[in-house]
Amino acid sequence: SDGFRNFEPGEAECAILSGMGGILICSILNAAPLVTSSLKEVIVSPHRDTDLVRCVLEDLGFKIIHDSLVLDKKKKYTVIKAVK
Repeated sequence: SDGFRNFEPGEAECAILSGMGGILICSILNAAPLVTSSLKEVIVSPHRDTDLVRCVLEDLGFKIIHDSLVLDKKKKYTVIKAVK
């Protein structure tokens, strides 16, 4: 579906949002507050605007427990895991 549009609160415990920019990730997280608030953990890998993603996760009540930079074939990827 488009983001969490076809999800009901409690239907998923974890969401992985990857392969897109941070602004889009933030938009998806903010677009369905009931679904997002029912998630137990979120794993994100924003291509840019990582500071914005961190702020939105914290604003939504998530605690970042893992935040790392991964190098793959000379490309750097940020991977963030946050839990409620």
